[in-house]
Amino acid sequence: YLIVEVPVHRRSKDVSIGADIIEEIGRIYGYNNIEPVSPLFTMDRAPVNKSVEKSDKIKTLMVNGFGANEVMNYPFVKKEDIGNIPFDQKRIIETVDEKEAPFLRYSMINGLMKNLFENLKNYKDFTLFEFGRVYFDNAEKKRFAVISTGKSSEFLKMKKIAVSISKELKTPPIRFNRIKEDFMSADTILHPGRSAVVSAVKYDLGILGELHPVLLKKYGIDVPATYMELDVEQLYDLPERALKFTSLFKFPSTSFDVTVIVPDKTEADQLLKIIKKSVDSKLLVETMIVDHFKGSPIPEGHLSISFRIVLNGKERTLTADEMRSVQQKLFNDFRKEGYKISGD
Repeated sequence: YLIVEVPVHRRSKDVSIGADIIEEIGRIYGYNNIEPVSPLFTMDRAPVNKSVEKSDKIKTLMVNGFGANEVMNYPFVKKEDIGNIPFDQKRIIETVDEKEAPFLRYSMINGLMKNLFENLKNYKDFTLFEFGRVYFDNAEKKRFAVISTGKSSEFLKMKKIAVSISKELKTPPIRFNRIKEDFMSADTILHPGRSAVVSAVKYDLGILGELHPVLLKKYGIDVPATYMELDVEQLYDLPERALKFTSLFKFPSTSFDVTVIVPDKTEADQLLKIIKKSVDSKLLVETMIVDHFKGSPIPEGHLSISFRIVLNGKERTLTADEMRSVQQKLFNDFRKEGYKISGD
């Protein structure tokens, strides 16, 4: 072996361990003079962290697909923040060392409400998202949350974000169900008539909807905003669905819009079921909710919901008469169910 003595002026600085000696030899000998040799053992690829991979996919989707910005908030919550949202005080964890903000959050809403308030000072249309953890007396969970405000129909936009995340992660189709009492504090955070539980297979993944007007008022916010919070662990544990590929349509599609005037407590899913039953499945390509409106000249207690129906004959171009026939049948089916078509 080789005994090397390090000069005094180098001992306490950059030459202190064996690896530093090797580096010095390489530097003096010349790195370019060292012939590269493959290692004599197999090098296995590091295992992929599926959770990180899926989080990166969501981040890319949010930034590139929806123009959103990521934020990071501390998990510590002040006493006045707890007062703004009527959480169950028994479930809130109080820390020992943190005096200024002594509580640990068990919802992502606190920090994002502050982000919303601060950003509204300079911007009117934006979307923010955050990955973080929430804390309970017996566990901590990973969450993903989004808050958004702007000119567009924010509720439909938030639903589109949820559906897009599902497609990006190739999960089974997600559903939107009625809010359940005490589920992720939805009954205190969200508007009771404009909110939903996000579900897939047999699991409830999170909540989505317009923020409660009382909550917005407590934070000094005077514009509507929507919010979504998902349980990351449950979302990532969903099985991936097998993708099916079909040939592109040989002939152009055609579409028409229908606006239905309904009582304001009517669920869109009821109307979608009528469309699915009325329109021939061999022709129906897609049904989209494109708009909704409440106010004059719509009668009080009602709102209008507009759908776009996309049709394709697969093996031929549909004629104008065929499209009108489908359209009239759908209009009549809505009328039979007691709904009014805009223009009647």
